[in-house]
Amino acid sequence: MSNEQLDNHGAEFHPSPESEVVQQQNIEAKPDTIETAAPGVEEIRETIDKVEDTMPRPEPESGTENEATILPPPNDHLKSQTLNLTLRKTRQQLSKPAMAFSKVIHQPQVDVISDVTGKTIARPSGLLFGGLFALLGSLLYLYSSYHYHFTYKYIAFSLFFVGGFIIGLLIEFLGKVFKRNKTEHKAQ
Repeated sequence: MSNEQLDNHGAEFHPSPESEVVQQQNIEAKPDTIETAAPGVEEIRETIDKVEDTMPRPEPESGTENEATILPPPNDHLKSQTLNLTLRKTRQQLSKPAMAFSKVIHQPQVDVISDVTGKTIARPSGLLFGGLFALLGSLLYLYSSYHYHFTYKYIAFSLFFVGGFIIGLLIEFLGKVFKRNKTEHKAQ
């Protein structure tokens, strides 16, 4: 701080005409580039370049520098930690009833039951054949009820669906058995 600033004790700063002259001289004396201000700058740059050239550089272990590090596949412990962290973060954003429901749904016992039923009950082949049988069977049943004058029973649709679902599961099972037998015979 200058003496003028100290004398004013926090009041506005008004530079004296002498300080304006000194500042003007400093501006005029400043060089345009760093090289003219310090002639040794180029020498310092050359020295740095030489030192960098002589220093050994670490070689990449294998391949190129752009290759990603290959990591082993995640194990069950890592997967469960990640799931718990994701559930915790997501539950923080839920309402109290939704949070309680999430805690019940994501219990390990409920997950096991859900996985088993997802693999057995809702098979795509069963649903496909169930839907096709329900559609075609209902159309045929509706036509025959109209043609032979008897009442259409609505439970027929459900029976056709269940029958088609079971047939679809059997076809999928037999397809897997035959495919497995073919691959075993080719391996021998």
